[in-house]
Amino acid sequence: MSYSCAPARFIRGKDVLPSDADASKKEKDVRPPDIGTSETPLLREQSTVSMEDVEAIEIPKPSIEEVEKWKRNDVKTFLNTMKESLDLDDEDIQKITDQKVSGQAFLDLTQNDLMNVGMSLGPAKAIIRLVKELKGEEQDG
Repeated sequence: MSYSCAPARFIRGKDVLPSDADASKKEKDVRPPDIGTSETPLLREQSTVSMEDVEAIEIPKPSIEEVEKWKRNDVKTFLNTMKESLDLDDEDIQKITDQKVSGQAFLDLTQNDLMNVGMSLGPAKAIIRLVKELKGEEQDG
């Protein structure tokens, strides 16, 4: 037994018989434009963001005179404000709170002080860097 049929065409992943050709033209008209073509020239540009275009959010830092007047809760509040930028955990801040550190004591902290109360090296260095910045001291390279 033999079948006779018109040759099929292959259009966008489908076998299409000649009678289906008109349907494929209608389908093509409703197809969304490709990204980055002349039909959508801005789409590619809008999806690319350079880090140079992103502004850093600067948290205002208090003066030494202000910090010297701080109570223990002020130190805790400040560290919570700086938590994200210093990459601190709640436990790191709690270790300072447990030591009843006021503003003056905060300015006098050393890396050894922080590590002696069980703080890890990374958070200790970050806090000491912040203290030096508040005091206007140069950072060690």
